[in-house]
Amino acid sequence: MADLRRVLEGEGMESVATYLQSGNAVFETGRQGRDKVKQRIESVIATEFGFDVPVVLVTGDDLAAVIDACPYRKEADADPTKVHVTFVEPMPPAAQIADLDLEAVAPEHFTVDSGVIYMHLPNGMGRAALPDLLAKKLAKVTATTRNWRTVLALSKML
Repeated sequence: MADLRRVLEGEGMESVATYLQSGNAVFETGRQGRDKVKQRIESVIATEFGFDVPVVLVTGDDLAAVIDACPYRKEADADPTKVHVTFVEPMPPAAQIADLDLEAVAPEHFTVDSGVIYMHLPNGMGRAALPDLLAKKLAKVTATTRNWRTVLALSKML
């Protein structure tokens, strides 16, 4: 993560901080466009680390909106490791996700919102079936999932 901070700072990002060994970083970019910053980060990761990975870039305002809109706030307050947020770019049509067999994954639930999918996984991520089913539906888009504890920690870092 120290190398990631160094590389981002070398690309002109300011106030760079990383979270654990999660691949998450927060930083300031000034008035640079979101798509341009995303492309620069993808390029420098490929050059510096040899990984050709898509980057999901979420603004501070977007993250605050994700937190405010969480439909599983009560569950997240009780155990933040049981609520997850999948950030999706671009979000596929609702019909592509709507045909999931929710009875097969009960008591797991999900809610689709603007650019994210919230999941409540009462038995934890390790035993959950829903993330695998959603991953199949999201195979042609960029998506990354974080548990609620990580979402809140990143928000506090901003």
